[in-house]
Amino acid sequence: QFYTMADTMIVGQVVGVEALAAVGAGDWLVWLVLGIMTGITQGFSILVSQYYGAGEKENLKCAVAKSYIMTALLSVIVLAVSEGAVYHVLLFLQTPDNVIDLTMLYLRLIFAGVPIIAAYNIFAAILRALGNSRSPLIAMTVAAVINVGLDLLFVAVFGWGVAGAAIATVIAQGFSALYCLLVLRKIRDIRLEKEDFYRQPSMSLRLLKLGTPLAIQNVIISV
Repeated sequence: QFYTMADTMIVGQVVGVEALAAVGAGDWLVWLVLGIMTGITQGFSILVSQYYGAGEKENLKCAVAKSYIMTALLSVIVLAVSEGAVYHVLLFLQTPDNVIDLTMLYLRLIFAGVPIIAAYNIFAAILRALGNSRSPLIAMTVAAVINVGLDLLFVAVFGWGVAGAAIATVIAQGFSALYCLLVLRKIRDIRLEKEDFYRQPSMSLRLLKLGTPLAIQNVIISV
């Protein structure tokens, strides 16, 4: 939410009322998609945490590997659905004609970064499941600063408008995902091998059973 708040404030101050309205009109859809990805990945981390607490290293690695696969697949699905549905949703929400094109531009760029956003969410969720809540917080804090800086650069200096704000958000999320990934790679217990991605295919269903209710809960809260 901080990213969209920063986008709204800077675009409103620098570009003007229509750009502010465009970003504001897209905020709800951004929160909705983020809520889905956050809920899903939090659910996945429950199984990771259970195996970690029980000391079941092989199952732990398999759960992490399956979480990566499922998150990647779901992010592609969310990306495809959002791309196809965004215009119709904006019409349903009675978005004003004078801002709908700008809103579409902003949302399409944000949604193009859904795989990156999903990557941060799953990496951060796994770190928290392993007892490391500090690294995701550092990543999020630094990314927020980067987002504001890039917003100012792309919007105020380069004059890219709402597109610049969206690009800044995706880049900032990319940093947070990369930071968390680098931290994860240092943890010996979850150094994955090829076999971890293929073993126990039924575990994917267990992950979905844990993640889906939380995603639905976040959707209801967003609505």
